[in-house]
Amino acid sequence: MIEDFDLTHRTFFEEEDHETRWTRLVEMFVRDPGSARVLFMTEVAALIDHWREPTKEELTRLLELKIEGGRIAFPMERVHSLLLPVWALELAKYDVHVLQSFDDGGLFSKYFLTGVRLSSTALVNVWWAFETMMNDLAGIMVTQRKETLSDTDRALIEEKSITLNAKGRPERRPYFQPIDVRVQYIYALLTGEEIDRSTTTWMDLRRLKNARDSHVHRLGKDDNRKEGGLYEVSLVVKGLKAVQALVADVFAKTPELTGKFAYRFLAFWSCRTETPFIWDGREGDGLFLGLGAVDVNHVLQVSAPMPGSFSSDGPLAGGAPAQDSPQGP
Repeated sequence: MIEDFDLTHRTFFEEEDHETRWTRLVEMFVRDPGSARVLFMTEVAALIDHWREPTKEELTRLLELKIEGGRIAFPMERVHSLLLPVWALELAKYDVHVLQSFDDGGLFSKYFLTGVRLSSTALVNVWWAFETMMNDLAGIMVTQRKETLSDTDRALIEEKSITLNAKGRPERRPYFQPIDVRVQYIYALLTGEEIDRSTTTWMDLRRLKNARDSHVHRLGKDDNRKEGGLYEVSLVVKGLKAVQALVADVFAKTPELTGKFAYRFLAFWSCRTETPFIWDGREGDGLFLGLGAVDVNHVLQVSAPMPGSFSSDGPLAGGAPAQDSPQGP
């Protein structure tokens, strides 16, 4: 990887402001991805070394070590720890990125079933990422604020109400909270502010939820046609951006998270970039760190594996018909 590094970027880490540096790095991924990957790997390695903001001297020392042929090793568990708070969002970004690549290629009319699969996967997973992350962060607060959290807030987070059992004794029982009001409550609990329901962000989030509910519960029924979400790629993309905006707000405004540099890193790289910052590498046994792009032809190799009806290519041999297992003695 270091062989692709342009030495004119050797002084990149002289810039101390991480926001300025990261913005330049996003732009570099477009015009010089080889150099950008080296610099991004250096940023990640320095962060997970001490779990604090690295100094420009620490970053430069790691970069120079790599340029001079040295090796940087770190436990993969630390990369997993960095990914853990945002893994659901990174998966959703991947699904949306694949969907956009498919749509940009004008392939919906040609590969109908693939389009349905990619659309439904992205739609469901973007909302699932938001719901999962808000619930996970609320669960963290139960631990972080155990001395100050009221019994009412604890019961609301755990979705439990106090009632009397058959013996007349109080007990907590689970109940269901409508998810749209629950995420508003969690947001207010974490940040101390209420979600502004008049913003485009909230409206896009509501459209995403309605389209997701329509797809999951009413796909194929007449009233589903009014929703339009499954084949409306822009709705899914706007929904993802709304999720990213609200999660970034939580990272920036929750007191327990604000002071941790790792969450500033995640707020930028997970919430302000369109593609994931961490991928499976095709070689296996290793991750790809950095922004990237999907080749839609690779997607089609998996999603459209059969030859056409009039193709001379024969399909691969399928499995034999199911048979009853032989009876034992």
